[in-house]
Amino acid sequence: MTYQLFGAAEMDHSEIARQIGIALGKPMRHEAVTFDEFARAASNRLGENEERTQHLKEVAVDYENGIFSGMNHVVEQVGGLPPTDIQTFIREHRSLFE
Repeated sequence: MTYQLFGAAEMDHSEIARQIGIALGKPMRHEAVTFDEFARAASNRLGENEERTQHLKEVAVDYENGIFSGMNHVVEQVGGLPPTDIQTFIREHRSLFE
């Protein structure tokens, strides 16, 4: 069985950036880059990891193809708790974003 899992709210990249900015207390904006630019930046920050890069590339393709569009209650039904919203996640993991 496959479950489609969605976050607390459906958002585009600009809204995600805005929500991150609110959580961090500073303005943030989305700026489109190629996947290769993103992969280089991730490798520079996190170290080279071929499996992570491949995973992120596949997620980016799925995102572009609308795989993550929609909403449901599966996370809460399966996990017993609603999905965490972006602001809460950022606040709980703030050190990763500074």
